[in-house]
Amino acid sequence: HTIDINLPEQQQTQPHPVAKNTSILISINVNNEIFMQGRRVDVRAVRANIERMHAESPLAPVIVKANAKAAAKTFVAVADAAREASVFNVSLAPPDES
Repeated sequence: HTIDINLPEQQQTQPHPVAKNTSILISINVNNEIFMQGRRVDVRAVRANIERMHAESPLAPVIVKANAKAAAKTFVAVADAAREASVFNVSLAPPDES
């Protein structure tokens, strides 16, 4: 008699899809334009975008990368939108030198 044993395939070795995108990155350029996932986003749409991305990656923090010459009020608007989307882990990344 032989016993067939079906061993599960090694799926644990593959990275979890969320691991690739572990943060919600928001960029603010010198003209105070907001970019998320490589596309320009109106300040009124930031909250909805954060909510959608937060639903996909609930533990992902919001990281804002603002140009050194961007207005502080733009960063505040983004931070407020994150809080309204129930994401309280918001940090400001150092600006690019260029």
